[in-house]
Amino acid sequence: MTRFILGTLGFIAVVVGCIVLEGGNPVAYLMFTPAIIALVVPFLAMMAVWPMREWITAWKDAFAAEKTPTAAASSALWAFVEKATYAAAAIGTFAGIILTIANLRELSELGKPLAACLLCLFYSAVIGLVCRILRARVERKR
Repeated sequence: MTRFILGTLGFIAVVVGCIVLEGGNPVAYLMFTPAIIALVVPFLAMMAVWPMREWITAWKDAFAAEKTPTAAASSALWAFVEKATYAAAAIGTFAGIILTIANLRELSELGKPLAACLLCLFYSAVIGLVCRILRARVERKR
């Protein structure tokens, strides 16, 4: 668990560091709507397929010290959530592009919807990477 936390915090720190190094403002990367799309859509998709107890088991399997009998099912769940995260990225990006095109008359209003569509891609890529890491942790124990 410690490696997961340190690794995850490490790659987030590298991304934030690169943003700051290039003169960007990391706070500009915080938007509520893209975060909701990137987090909630994959979770609801997962809930449409697997019961909540299997989601909890998948978390336990990812951090279990030894081999577990439910590792194969947990690996499949993490693979599905990863793919659902990428689908959420597409949904959020399309929604942001539609908002951008709808506001073409007001050029000063293009920044926020365009940022939202790109941030949805960004958040989904980060969440997808976390799901891939969790799946790899489960598969190492199979």
